[in-house]
Amino acid sequence: MSNPPPSGPPHDWGPPLPPLGPPEMDPGKRNPRPFVVAGSVAIVVVVALVAVLILTSGASGSAKDTAEQFIAAAKANDCEKALTLISEDLKKRENTNCADSPYSLVPPRGTDIRFSGLSMQQEAESTATATVRASLEGETRTLTIELVKHDGDWKVDQIG
Repeated sequence: MSNPPPSGPPHDWGPPLPPLGPPEMDPGKRNPRPFVVAGSVAIVVVVALVAVLILTSGASGSAKDTAEQFIAAAKANDCEKALTLISEDLKKRENTNCADSPYSLVPPRGTDIRFSGLSMQQEAESTATATVRASLEGETRTLTIELVKHDGDWKVDQIG
């Protein structure tokens, strides 16, 4: 009679078996994965915040920039954009909103309006005055745009 074959490899045969459980790490080394993930997330958050600030900023750094943006909104008949560029005081004084009276801020669609010669007449720390020539249906007149600085942003406060 023969003996049954052994149930496993001989003790000294083959590579050593790996230990059961999580792999052991060198105590002097840290796993870099959490730092890479955290760094990547931080970069994405910063880029997103910068993009949001750029896209939602109603006014840029100067009174002239705000006046130019307001004129561009008027030319494009973009009442919503124009509304973001005017002061809260002007909104209250004129009861201005785009739902009830979109043409209180911008000319009606299809109106041929042209702007030229924007210049800053006076600029102080928190107030500024700009003038621009507006040509509407063959008639040209000079508009005065008064701006105020509120919470760091320039806003249109008077148009006349």
